[in-house]
Amino acid sequence: MINRNRLLLITASIVAFATILVYGGWIIFYSKYLISNIKSPTTNIPTSTIIYQNTYPSALQFMQGIYDADHHLAVPASGPRIRGLIVPHHLTASESIASGIKMLTNQTFKKILLITPDHFNSCPTLLCTTPGTYQTFFGNVSPDPAAEKILSASPLVTVDSEMFKQEHGIFAVEPFIVHYFPDISVTPLAISQNKLSWTTDESALLQLIEHMVDSDTIVIVSSDFSHYLPLETANQMDKATIKTLLAKNLNGLASLKNPDQSDCPSCLWTLAALANARSFYHPTIVLHTNSAIILNDKNIPQTTSHFSMVWYEDASLNSR
Repeated sequence: MINRNRLLLITASIVAFATILVYGGWIIFYSKYLISNIKSPTTNIPTSTIIYQNTYPSALQFMQGIYDADHHLAVPASGPRIRGLIVPHHLTASESIASGIKMLTNQTFKKILLITPDHFNSCPTLLCTTPGTYQTFFGNVSPDPAAEKILSASPLVTVDSEMFKQEHGIFAVEPFIVHYFPDISVTPLAISQNKLSWTTDESALLQLIEHMVDSDTIVIVSSDFSHYLPLETANQMDKATIKTLLAKNLNGLASLKNPDQSDCPSCLWTLAALANARSFYHPTIVLHTNSAIILNDKNIPQTTSHFSMVWYEDASLNSR
């Protein structure tokens, strides 16, 4: 006769196996759906256009992030309009990236300004941009010509197509944008990490961004937060960072520690200053994650933390 403990063990094993089959079946089904939407590079791009070829060998991380966002995040059907986002570019946090982008799906807009830190210290001026077209697993995406014209005319900006060949702050985010919004233009803008005195250009920077951002434009900041710290210390840094952000402390944001608190304090300041000027300083956290939690190893000595955030406009001053 099978004893009680053995019977319980067999039952638990059967339940676990059935769960794996069901969950695995959903993942396989959803992956097939996403794979069916993976697009080959189009051939109708003018030969004079700068093309950035997809640098990722597999669509798996992107598909996993989209799958998780689509199954864990319910987007409100109505409410104040979102005008800005902060999403990570660390692909370990692919669900956070997808979730932030997905939050835009119940509203209409025409353009995105995607702001990233210059990770490789290649930008010779405060800002750099490119007119290039990016190839992604889900289709191609190009910048807005009008925005590029404004940027290229500014003394703060260098048009440097070469540096964007390796800028993962753009590459890691654009596939999620193209998946949810296949016809949207995305203008890349890198903020130099070389220029130690960027705060001397704060007014000019804000004026330039304000000139570019109209009611049809969403500003997305591609930024990770705490870097290279153990989990407990990273959480403490994140707590201080968010306290500064929620308090609308613009000077405090400009003074955040890089890399302890953010890999781009100037990016966060730019969005916050714009939000303050345009009455959409209403940030809400969608997800707060850390690589140690995602990878299920809280003892990793060096972690990266991430926030996915949306910035709502003032519903009393603006209509959807």
